[in-house]
Amino acid sequence: MALRIFSESRASLKRDIAQYLKATKRERWEIMRLVPSLLEQYEITDLTTDLQILREVYGEALGEHATRLNCSEPLATEEYLDRLIMSVPVRKLFLRAWNESLADERSLQQIAESLAKRPRANTTEENHVPGADRQGEPDVAGSKPPTATKPPARNRDTSRSESVPETLTTLELVDHMAKNSPTLTFKDESFKILDLSSFKNAKGTLAAMTRELRMRLKTRLELASTIQERQWLLKFSKCKNQKDIDELLKGLFACESCTPTISYIRTAINCLSVLWQSRTLEDSNNEGWFQSNLYSQIFDAVFMQQSHWMTKRSETLSMTLRTARLSGIDVADRKIDFILKSKDDDVDIMAVEDKPKPSKKVDQDLEKTSLIQQITLLLWRDRIGAKRVDLMAELEAITCQWTGPVLEIFGTRLVGSTFIYYRRARIQVPTHRRCAQAALVLLTIISLKRSLLLNYGKLGLMMKARDVQQITTLTLLGSDPDYDVAYFEADEKGCLRDVRRLRFESSILTNQDWEQITRLINAEEKKEQVAQNISNRQEEQEEQDEEEPDDYAELEGVDEL
Repeated sequence: MALRIFSESRASLKRDIAQYLKATKRERWEIMRLVPSLLEQYEITDLTTDLQILREVYGEALGEHATRLNCSEPLATEEYLDRLIMSVPVRKLFLRAWNESLADERSLQQIAESLAKRPRANTTEENHVPGADRQGEPDVAGSKPPTATKPPARNRDTSRSESVPETLTTLELVDHMAKNSPTLTFKDESFKILDLSSFKNAKGTLAAMTRELRMRLKTRLELASTIQERQWLLKFSKCKNQKDIDELLKGLFACESCTPTISYIRTAINCLSVLWQSRTLEDSNNEGWFQSNLYSQIFDAVFMQQSHWMTKRSETLSMTLRTARLSGIDVADRKIDFILKSKDDDVDIMAVEDKPKPSKKVDQDLEKTSLIQQITLLLWRDRIGAKRVDLMAELEAITCQWTGPVLEIFGTRLVGSTFIYYRRARIQVPTHRRCAQAALVLLTIISLKRSLLLNYGKLGLMMKARDVQQITTLTLLGSDPDYDVAYFEADEKGCLRDVRRLRFESSILTNQDWEQITRLINAEEKKEQVAQNISNRQEEQEEQDEEEPDDYAELEGVDEL
């Protein structure tokens, strides 16, 4: 059945949207559920125009719904509709539907061209197709020429002219990109190293493959925060001077429902406030100064809130390397500036190196932490099974590098026999009072902690599945190679499904919850508008009071006499 044209169906669009609003509770309205259902019925012919039509029709439907419910206020402001409909996720849905319609058009054109190339059959008046003798339309005996149900061909979006087939697995994608990559050997097993930063200037198909791999592996750090944390960080980002920061700290110290993360935010803001007032961040400081006065307050402190984690600071030996030697990997001991580990595990969760300024020693630190990442992944692989390629691709070894006030976060994954190395984030602690930049630094560090928790939770699910299988079958893994293969085939699919379903706590927001964040922004703007209106009325009242004469002035003068 031919789809209706989006731009020509405003009435039916409004009817479908109104039906959705009526059938769904207001707190469950989600544009990412509504739009896909609309795109199944309507065809996109112009991205910008059709998005604007959706914005207008959705606003009209909300207005009529508010009237039907006798709401005193509109259900959505113009700014809210702009943020919601013109958001990146909605645009992506429209772009995908548009590209699919373009692909359908090309298929129709190819069919028409192939029919046009066929030899003409002898036609009679009975089987002659009216209009078939017109230029550009084939005359095929006994059948009508195909009529295009799609609108005329449009210029295709060239922003992503190269694409990677969805049928290409992540392992195949990595193997193709790592053909000429350097190799290294652990325990007579060769591995390739694929550094995604080396493809930043790639073009064409290679650039598309790099972009696709980054998207599949989610190489960028996902910012995550609760509503309360976001509110305090937003207030901090809007501070303009020291007085604003002092007022913010008063509110934080007086906060009754103070979670461990809010406590960390309070400590970190207080630390930054002291450093900015003393202007010591502008000086040329050594590594020990940074560790004592900056890193311990805004970095180490966020991990101390986890009761089952342990932090070790300043030149401590890596347990990961020590465990690797026991498993037969030839590697020397290395001292690390900061190590985060679990109290019930012998493998480090994260290693961090510190340097006061850029130098060749930073490159040496990166080589050291990269080695730790690789060995960490190998030890995890030995625990869950060497053939579990898909499960291993879900795990990530994370390390960090401090260079003065700059923090870089790196990640490594093991896909098949290739180590994939990439940078997850880079932030810089401002040396002057730049509160918005500092708030982003704190949010990034909080998100790093949650990313580590999520990653360690995935490893825990895999270990649990392995142990349950051993108890169920009364067989230890490693005792029978044939059993290990059967276990791998039977158990990996279910375990992989559970691992991919693992998410942050429901109270934590990420960019995936952008609709909820948009509603929060809308509510905050309404609150600010109400406060501004009250303030304006108070100012007007004060001005009126000043203009009115004082009736008691003469009486006061008489009393004095």
